Amino acid sequence: MSDSIGEKIRAARKDAHITQTQLAQRMGVTKQTVSLYENGGANPTTKMLSKFAAGLKVPVGLLVGDEEGQLAGQWVSIKTRLPEPDKEDEIFVPCLVNVITWDLECSPFYPDESYGEYVSPAMYDTEQKIFSVGWDSGATTMNALLDPENTDGRSGSRVTHWMGLPAAFGFWEAP
Repeated sequence: MSDSIGEKIRAARKDAHITQTQLAQRMGVTKQTVSLYENGGANPTTKMLSKFAAGLKVPVGLLVGDEEGQLAGQWVSIKTRLPEPDKEDEIFVPCLVNVITWDLECSPFYPDESYGEYVSPAMYDTEQKIFSVGWDSGATTMNALLDPENTDGRSGSRVTHWMGLPAAFGFWEAP
């Protein structure tokens, strides 16, 4: 049986050799808030999970994934674990992805203050073999499989984990 999210947060904090107080300072919350989530007193929202991941310097997938999600730090091909449709004629398959975002000319490998990380629902198109992720603005960005170092100044994001497994592919607005 896999650990609860609170147990995973506690384990990641201990692995980082930091106290609840230090983690709370990194996250901009109180020590009591960290304790509440670690002890299972509340289920973290997506925003709070992102804060924990940033404070612990781990991918969100490590906190919410199963045993396979513990492969953080290793890259696997996206083609090794595509979502399976429930029905033969199903075109769009829902999945959850861990997304890293950046703005303008900031490289995803050398992020600046515009860097962000969050968990987002996504849809996988089984016919076109692309993913789409919804943004707050309602616009949708498609997986263009571009080189992350060559974004031509466009904003974008790189998915680091999906379905509990690490992955290496990007989402950009189609050129």
